[in-house]
Amino acid sequence: MVSAPLVYTIWNRVMRFDPEDPIWPNRDRFVLSNGHASMLLWSVLHLTGTRAVNADYERLGQPSVSLEDIRHFRQMGSKAPGHPEYRWVSGFRLLNGINRERANGVDA
Repeated sequence: MVSAPLVYTIWNRVMRFDPEDPIWPNRDRFVLSNGHASMLLWSVLHLTGTRAVNADYERLGQPSVSLEDIRHFRQMGSKAPGHPEYRWVSGFRLLNGINRERANGVDA
């Protein structure tokens, strides 16, 4: 969480995103290494109020990540695992890579 002040500044002063519309085509993307900052990813999605969309990209009107999801961080069956997966949570994307050499991104 050492990166939290930096990420807060980037998200609030630099990035272009609309938490109400996480599938906005012109949004900026924020990328971190696979799993190492996943709690930061979940926190950012929760604190910015990013809204959920389903697999068909229909807006659901509920938070993408709730405080309850964060309370179950890294627990079996959690919506907020230690190493996030694509399409489990809107606002998050797993970028292509080779084996473990992947980067996780917040689709801001």
